[in-house]
Amino acid sequence: MSEERRLYPRADAQIPVELINCIGAQAQGMVINLSEGGLLVAGDASLAKVYALQMGVPLELSLCFSLAGETVRCDARAVYQRRLSQQQYELGLEFSWLDPASLRLVQAEVVSAC
Repeated sequence: MSEERRLYPRADAQIPVELINCIGAQAQGMVINLSEGGLLVAGDASLAKVYALQMGVPLELSLCFSLAGETVRCDARAVYQRRLSQQQYELGLEFSWLDPASLRLVQAEVVSAC
């Protein structure tokens, strides 16, 4: 068995999310796992287009999703991108800004799912 080396535990999720890049391109996706440090988003080709517009520079996105009936707005940078098929993509995102109230919501979600 391998040792867990992640800084933050992850929780599986199925949470709709809206992503907007710095030039206003938007995409819809689904948060498939979540941690205090970031999240993994799955989506269709529109997710890749939001990512592709910024190739070569660190991608910063604004995100909006709901936890426990509350809206979470945050900023994140793309640290991972993978194409699963022609219409399925994943983006690994690290939070670059998350207000304290939203952080508490994320922490509660992770704790309840683990």
